Amino acid sequence: MAFFHPDDPLAAVRMPENAAMAGDNAVQSTTEDAAQSKLSVVNLGYLRDDYLQYFVRRPTRRSPLINRGYYSRMAGIRKVVDTFIGSVPEGSQVQIVNLGAGLDTLAFWIHAKPNPLTIFEVDFPEVLVRKAQTIMRKEPLWKALAENKNDIRIDPSAGGAVRTERYRMVPVDMRMLDEMTEGLRAAGFREDVPTLFIAECVLVYMQPMQSDAVIRWAASSVPRAPSAMVVYEQVNPHDAFGRTMTRNLESRGCPLLGLFEYPTIESQQNRYVREGWGVCTIADMNAVYDTHIDRAEINRIQRLEIFDEFEEWRLIQAHYFILVAVKGVQGAVTSVGCLQPVADVWNTHTHTRPDA
Repeated sequence: MAFFHPDDPLAAVRMPENAAMAGDNAVQSTTEDAAQSKLSVVNLGYLRDDYLQYFVRRPTRRSPLINRGYYSRMAGIRKVVDTFIGSVPEGSQVQIVNLGAGLDTLAFWIHAKPNPLTIFEVDFPEVLVRKAQTIMRKEPLWKALAENKNDIRIDPSAGGAVRTERYRMVPVDMRMLDEMTEGLRAAGFREDVPTLFIAECVLVYMQPMQSDAVIRWAASSVPRAPSAMVVYEQVNPHDAFGRTMTRNLESRGCPLLGLFEYPTIESQQNRYVREGWGVCTIADMNAVYDTHIDRAEINRIQRLEIFDEFEEWRLIQAHYFILVAVKGVQGAVTSVGCLQPVADVWNTHTHTRPDA
């Protein structure tokens, strides 16, 4: 059996005796596991990332099953980000807000894009303080964000957050929506430029009432421009694998608090439309891997490691999805304008508000 990782439980496993943690600390620890797994993917040549190595204390080679799962996750999210950036007229200002960014380096990958864009990273202060310290210690990291180190501002009023012209940390508990709203505004968040919100294995750890509020907040935060949200999460908790997945996470102190309220693809789609998004499209990870990632890339990565766990692979992929929700300006949420390619990114399982 593959070893368990709390933000991505890829197989049923025996939990270590000392694995139980509690509350927010356990959830925060998932960023370590995700970073290790993503670095394993990078080190084996699945994807390129020049920065992740600086955030991982103990590099670990994961199993082929986990590597392929993380590859499909990373490639799927990158496709949505590229589609979003490519949909906006050239030269237009855009914003990207990574909710629960953790130690992820997606911001560094995005920062290299040519568009005039601003990236906001939101997470617990404890997580972003560590990330900020690492950035300032490692020259390749700070050089990726600013030409000169002196151009990087450490904002003491925001808990030591790193701030540059295009990269801004917002260290807050996103369950505190008023604090998150104020923190983003103080960091320069605008309500009149196309915006993409990203949430990878974040909302599912919240109580449904709290995560619903975040989804609703995101849908209303940019009233004067089109916006989108991309979400990667678990699904299908009621079959045998789903029950094992949720039980293992609960043992670790990371219960999937929102999963049983929204256990299916259809319930997730309905949720986002109900909370204010105009169009919602969704694909489970089997569909993402089989249909929406470049076939030449799939052929290439399938030669990187010996892989014979096909039945388990299909089972696991069916328990994860990438959802994309899109809306237009206030008063015309289903008229998504330039972001139509984002709304069409999966071209399957599309749900639109009934008032469209």
